[in-house]
Amino acid sequence: MAELDERTRQLSLRLVYFGPPGSGKAANLQRIHELLPAEGRSRIRAYSSGSERTISFDMTLLAATKGGWSVQLLVAACSSPLMQATKIATVTSADAVAFVADSSRSRRDENHEAARECEEVMRTSRKVAPPVVLQLNKRDRDDALHEDEIDNEWGERKWPVFTASADRGDGVRETFSCLVRLAFEAADRSSQVEQKTGLTLSEVTDAALMTFRARGAS
Repeated sequence: MAELDERTRQLSLRLVYFGPPGSGKAANLQRIHELLPAEGRSRIRAYSSGSERTISFDMTLLAATKGGWSVQLLVAACSSPLMQATKIATVTSADAVAFVADSSRSRRDENHEAARECEEVMRTSRKVAPPVVLQLNKRDRDDALHEDEIDNEWGERKWPVFTASADRGDGVRETFSCLVRLAFEAADRSSQVEQKTGLTLSEVTDAALMTFRARGAS
């Protein structure tokens, strides 16, 4: 969850990508990582145990400073099922979650089972669950859900929805920008971030976009 470090004057937010195996979480992180200036990000870290794998990296929003405050984003991805304590802790500590679903019709059941599992973990481990954004990935597949099917299957959750083809980079930045916005809004509600630091939602979201532009992303 959000951390305010008075000594370093840094706000830390945790963004977590979760979903069934092979849905494209790692592809999202790799695309984001590639778009960032080297001086503003760490190397990608990978932790594996058997068939389970969690990857993560840190980044700093270059322009998000006011009164000496900066914003560090801790970005991680892990897959269902949530059997490992490390993965459960990763989702539990999130300030915002991107649930990455595979758009293929053949993976409907797997998507919804992973979503139910994620919601259960957040509901039982947090007084207030973190906000969630839904990314329907792999839209380039021949058997991808139609737009009306997406609304029928996911609309009741009221999550912001983005479509993507992460391997090609489509929809990655849009999902990430929404995730940053939701994380900051949640942190501000719980910890009065703007009052304590002077950082505003518009400054933080603009900084995320400027960080990508610094690398020449269009």
